[in-house]
Amino acid sequence: MRRPSALAALLALSASCHVNAQFVTPTASLDGWTRNVTPFSTYGRWDTFLLPAGPNLPQQSMAIGALPLDAPDFNAFDTGAPFNGAFITSGLNIYSFSGIIEPQTSSPGFDLGYGHRTDVWYQVRSLGVPPDLATFRLNNLREPVEIVVLGTGNSGSPFGGILQDTFVRFEIARSDLQHVVNFSAINTSLSYDIGIIDTFTQPIPCAADIDLNNTIDFLDALLFLSDANADNADWDNDDDTDGPDLAGFVAELNSGCTP
Repeated sequence: MRRPSALAALLALSASCHVNAQFVTPTASLDGWTRNVTPFSTYGRWDTFLLPAGPNLPQQSMAIGALPLDAPDFNAFDTGAPFNGAFITSGLNIYSFSGIIEPQTSSPGFDLGYGHRTDVWYQVRSLGVPPDLATFRLNNLREPVEIVVLGTGNSGSPFGGILQDTFVRFEIARSDLQHVVNFSAINTSLSYDIGIIDTFTQPIPCAADIDLNNTIDFLDALLFLSDANADNADWDNDDDTDGPDLAGFVAELNSGCTP
């Protein structure tokens, strides 16, 4: 799952030359899964938006595998609307010249719980001002493991600004009912032009390897406790975070499982 890192130098060169790179498409040979083919993967792409505060369904979407009946639909919108002055532009983007927009883009998940690794790839084309790269989060909790600016260029707007394509990658040791990516504009006048989200879930041999580094140590316990403090550590997959979840994690931690 490291292809974007391998291309980082080339993509940085493209960005410095103001050449817009292509968005990244996952394929089995390079990334371990193929979009719209591999089981337990999802894909959504938004090229236009109709409502600043949503809901906005993607123009392209696919889920390979049976989603739970209560899985939410794909959605993308501005969590700050309408209070930040966000509106839909003539190009069907979400934009505000008076406030800072905070886009949220989500994909349904398979809700398989811990013991699974889910890779979430998020790509965004912004016009005007760029995203604040420090604000990207998955499920309001996890920070990305990688951010790459795929390319920059002139936005083409008479008001100026830049066009920027940004790739953000997350890894989590679980499969949730929904995978949600949030970020904030760095300032007013960001136009949310294109959003793309890919997810892929696969089993892992040791559910206690929460940080996915192939080692069982106190860092895994810290991450689990962080999930628990956010009421987001449903180890036994009963839709609740409580004492049995902690007991289940500790039992797995003490089992001597090998990642």
